[in-house]
Amino acid sequence: MDFPVRITYRGIAGSSALESYVRRRAGKLGLHRRPLVGCHVVLATPHRHKHHGRPFEVHVVMSVPGAEIAVSHGGGGENPSEADLYACVDAVFDRAVRRLHEHFARRQSSRERGS
Repeated sequence: MDFPVRITYRGIAGSSALESYVRRRAGKLGLHRRPLVGCHVVLATPHRHKHHGRPFEVHVVMSVPGAEIAVSHGGGGENPSEADLYACVDAVFDRAVRRLHEHFARRQSSRERGS
């Protein structure tokens, strides 16, 4: 991994296993041959409703040259994957990979039109 990964916990206690898992998933973002400058991951429990359990929210902000790409997952409580923090981390990083590909595809197509 050639870029720094910053992890912030809000309303949940961090663990070395969780941190290792997040860093491993973030490290895979750099394997897609896209220039990543940094990555900030926020793991949170936004609300503590009695009837909805404790859904999780995960936010990822990826810094690439000239832009920041933000992706989020969770928080509503209606999705079963939001009840499992690791599943929420997987979902947000899967979405992050798609967003990175979309971002660089748009940049490439705009360069091709401009030349």
